[in-house]
Amino acid sequence: YWSMGWPIIGHTPGIFSMTLEGWREKMVQGKPPAVLTNFLFTNTVLVSYQLYSQHIHSMELDGKLGSGCPPTALKLLGKSSVLTLPGGKGHQQHKRLRTKLLHSLAPKP
Repeated sequence: YWSMGWPIIGHTPGIFSMTLEGWREKMVQGKPPAVLTNFLFTNTVLVSYQLYSQHIHSMELDGKLGSGCPPTALKLLGKSSVLTLPGGKGHQQHKRLRTKLLHSLAPKP
């Protein structure tokens, strides 16, 4: 199922007229588990938590999903950025960088 909203701006006015959670509930209520829509000026797929937990989460953990960054973002961030590196099993560089970031951002005793 898809609902793209108005040209260019999509459903952005609807999001600002109600809460984000309320808008999301309205979009997925009574529809299939995945809905294609335009959200804050970009095409987005909203998925139910059940679909996420059954399929997408396991694919993330196995490293089958990539970051999806456009080539310009890869050039700006660099190929060693934690945002562009694939995560999941077998991707030790991402895990090492993420661990260092989390330790540096954690509250100090």
